[in-house]
Amino acid sequence: MNRQNDKKRKRSSDFQITEQYLMLYLEGKMSPEEQHHFEYLMEQDPFLRDAAEGLSALSKKEVTNIVMQLNAGLRKQTRPGKRRVRFFFSQKLLIWLAVWVVLLLVLMAWWYIQIILA
Repeated sequence: MNRQNDKKRKRSSDFQITEQYLMLYLEGKMSPEEQHHFEYLMEQDPFLRDAAEGLSALSKKEVTNIVMQLNAGLRKQTRPGKRRVRFFFSQKLLIWLAVWVVLLLVLMAWWYIQIILA
């Protein structure tokens, strides 16, 4: 019995939940064996359980619209040609530059106090 559970766990961890598989479960169109397997996966994965509960509260049309919006946003963000703006200087270099400027100002203030005001 223990070996069967281990095999089932291995198969479950390798199993990928697709949108269609989730929708079949929510619509009640799975075979009893598939439904049992899906419920076992939900027991093991709280994220999947929450996703199924959240989607069960929505209609199929709402779910389809949400998925289409998410996919459009992902395509927009990951399209080729869009690149991050890179600075000419690295952040580390700018920090060192600021440190040197502050030290130079302190040195000039000390010089002014010692030489000019004395």
